Amino acid sequence: MKKLIILSALLLTACATPVTVMHNPHTGKTETCGGEVGPSIALGAIGYQIAKQNDDDCVTKYQSGGYKVEKITQ
Repeated sequence: MKKLIILSALLLTACATPVTVMHNPHTGKTETCGGEVGPSIALGAIGYQIAKQNDDDCVTKYQSGGYKVEKITQ
């Protein structure tokens, strides 16, 4: 029973993607990309990779609009 509880906890543990805070020095606006947990809960490692790619696309989009990476947190 103890092994089943430990195994269940490991399988249900979700890994959130890192949060990237973007700042536009010209407008003063701040945006965030990342921090998603949902896809990794539903699809495990594959879901994490999908969420991570979405985060990378988000960062690229804001960088093309003049935003700079301010900080990245896990």
